[in-house]
Amino acid sequence: MIAILAFGSLLDSPDAELEDATLDKRGVQTPFCVEYARFSAKRRGAPTLVPVEAGGGKVQASLLVLREDISLKEAKSMLWRRETKQVGSGNCYAKPVTPTKNTVLIKALEGFDGIDHVLFVDFPPQGKCETLSAVELAH
Repeated sequence: MIAILAFGSLLDSPDAELEDATLDKRGVQTPFCVEYARFSAKRRGAPTLVPVEAGGGKVQASLLVLREDISLKEAKSMLWRRETKQVGSGNCYAKPVTPTKNTVLIKALEGFDGIDHVLFVDFPPQGKCETLSAVELAH
């Protein structure tokens, strides 16, 4: 079984590919802390939630449980296409050898909430801010 861990903007707008592939939706809490620790170019510089090592907090999320005919490779690719604005292109995710600060990483939790593979989006450490101030968040 494969699921996508949806938090942040993915909760309300997964995209057509992920919606069509979703068999069930389960409410959960993120198993790791998240923080507004990245500015998103695709959201005109708005801050976005990302997993963090220190600080932040756990938030409400959903597991988008995918149909059984969706392979792990296709699930990773669908999530990556959503995050890189390539929905419907058929392009496939490949784990980067040398990620840059803007590289979208697709990571997996094994056995979370009884599901074999739970995929989520992350970024390399150099792509995250340590802490965004209240002024930066308000801007």
